[in-house]
This record gives sequence, C-alpha cells and structure tokens, in this order.
Amino acid sequence: MHVSDEVTTSPPRTAAGLSRGRKIRNGVIGLLVLLIVFVGVRMWSAASDGSGEAGTGDCLVVAPAPDDFSTVDCADPTARWRVIGKIDDVPKAEFNPQGDNHCDATAKAAFWFGKEDNAGYVLCLELLER
Repeated sequence: MHVSDEVTTSPPRTAAGLSRGRKIRNGVIGLLVLLIVFVGVRMWSAASDGSGEAGTGDCLVVAPAPDDFSTVDCADPTARWRVIGKIDDVPKAEFNPQGDNHCDATAKAAFWFGKEDNAGYVLCLELLER
C-alpha cells in the first residue's frame, strides 16, 4: 500500500466564484440590513421628538425652537410646563391657540403636534411655578 504525500487544495473563492444562489442570498441579506437600518432611523427620528411621548402629568422643557419640547422629570429645574391634557385626532385647521384650542380654561398654553395634512394632537399645558 502506498500513501501519497500530495495534498490537493482548492483555490480561494472570490465573488466571481460564488454560485448564483449565494449571490442572491447575499443580496437579500444586504437589502434586509438596509431595511432594518432605515426603519431604525425612522423610529429614532420619531422618538427624538419628546413631545410625542408626553402625556397628562408629564413635564416639558422648551428647546430652542418654540414648538420643540422634551419630556423631563417634573423635579428637573429646567421643566417649565406640565401637561394637564392631551387631545388626539385634532386636524391643524381646527386648532386655534388663542381661541378654540380644545383645552379647558385652566390651560395656560396649548400646542398642536402632527403633520400638516393629517390629524395631530394637542397638548394642554399649565405653567410650573418655580
């Protein structure tokens, strides 16, 4: 019996050497990764507007833009407003901050949030005394 010392190796695979099925699978995986990243960015973008998280009893701080709020702990010294009501499904055309703002008389301010062509929501606010 003779044992051969010869070892046979195959050349390294390159992208050109991949089978058609593998190329398709890699393409699908790539598209799924891009989709996940896109959805994650959209969710982060929506969540970065802290006002969307605000509900009755929450406190807010006004960011540099007057219609940009962030939810903070009510003990936070930067908190200026407390949400005393939240009214959903209000079209922007029906919101008037100086008139019919959908809040009761105890609210010192009201802000509408949403997209121009869709119904949004109104936060009814009271000023925190500091």
